[in-house]
Amino acid sequence: MTAREHRAALLNTVELHRLNQACKLIHAAFGTYPYLVGSAGIANDGEGYRDVDVRLVLSDDEFAAVCPTRERWEVLCLAFSVYLSAHSGLPVDFQIQQASIANERFPANRNPLGTNRAFAGGGDGTPDWRPA
Repeated sequence: MTAREHRAALLNTVELHRLNQACKLIHAAFGTYPYLVGSAGIANDGEGYRDVDVRLVLSDDEFAAVCPTRERWEVLCLAFSVYLSAHSGLPVDFQIQQASIANERFPANRNPLGTNRAFAGGGDGTPDWRPA
């Protein structure tokens, strides 16, 4: 395997940091982390990505309350896509997904966004700092 195949995402450090920062508001609003998924969010065959897939997975009950109609779901997905694209500079495709369906159809790894993790470093020269 090449070093590229071990990457958790195809986004560079700055892109991932900007997307993560923008997702903090979504995490605060819903109490759950949105996830980076798809070709930009997981190691793939080294090909590029067309867009950056971000998914918010809600319990079935919460999904029903937040998205009672297709129109509500569509406008929320579009609004979050525009918000995340504007704040990250990336072509974001955001969707809210119902947990039972998302877990059945897409059980692969998900990369949480909106966290307080550090994005720079991790190489050979990175000190072993302990959280404060």
